[in-house]
Amino acid sequence: MRPYFTLFFSSFFSILFLNSISLFAVQDPKSKPIVMARAAEKKKMVDLLIYPARVESRINANLLAEFDGAVVRVAAPLGKKVKKGELILVLKHTDPIYSYSNISLRAPVSGVVSELAVNEGSIISRGQKLATVTDPSQLKVAIEVPLHDLSALKVGMSGEFKSNARAISNDENELKSLPVEIAGISPLADPVTGTTTAILHFSKSLSHLGIISEILPGSLGRATFENKPRMVFSVPESAVIYRDDKTFLRLVKDGKMSQQEVVLGPMQSGQVEVQKGLETGALVIERSSKFIAPGDEVILEKDSTSDKSKKAE
Repeated sequence: MRPYFTLFFSSFFSILFLNSISLFAVQDPKSKPIVMARAAEKKKMVDLLIYPARVESRINANLLAEFDGAVVRVAAPLGKKVKKGELILVLKHTDPIYSYSNISLRAPVSGVVSELAVNEGSIISRGQKLATVTDPSQLKVAIEVPLHDLSALKVGMSGEFKSNARAISNDENELKSLPVEIAGISPLADPVTGTTTAILHFSKSLSHLGIISEILPGSLGRATFENKPRMVFSVPESAVIYRDDKTFLRLVKDGKMSQQEVVLGPMQSGQVEVQKGLETGALVIERSSKFIAPGDEVILEKDSTSDKSKKAE
């Protein structure tokens, strides 16, 4: 047993020794860290105002009963396209004291019968909604705006709307953002939600945008507006170092890493706005092959956009 025992431990320590050599060969402590750095330059940033939105028809006419009676005939079933003045329902009075001729109820606008609340033979009462005619080709978008955002939104302001329904171009099977503008903002606030309603109109008809639309009244989506456009420095959030209550960026100066204290602003999509402490052209380190401390010499990664050929040694 002893020779086999000795052979086992001899093989084990040989493998461990070879792995240690390989590890130190890869992570040579004397090798300079390789860093990815980008030259700081100002870019446009905006605050995004995003609101849940609901598509509605701009033309929506309700047909109401003007007397107590009954439905004699349904001339336009649910979903039928009708022209203004086309017959929708035939009604009759049910008052036994008087003798009336049947009453024709016609479409007040051109569109589609989107609601039909009665059937042939239904008993109706005065003021009851009988049917609705809408025009699905003329749409608007309603959003609820928090009161603290009202100062940022103005009538005529442009934005984008993206629906959860399909709105695809003729040659692209993808959801598209559609241009909208604010047509009106209600001066009344909802005391329950603390919001007010704003109505958006599409800047162009969907057909003029080359869109095959399956967006119908009642579809949900979101509306987005840009606020406070400005030219600022921005860096990836991963490039920021937090220490106590201060924030720093790592820079490459004269081939060495140095830390620069900065003041940060809002963050969007992983990019943080740098409000103070950064100058145009400064090489900001976004990532490093290993830990680096201030004063350590570094080498710029070959594909660094700041300088693809120069090495800082």
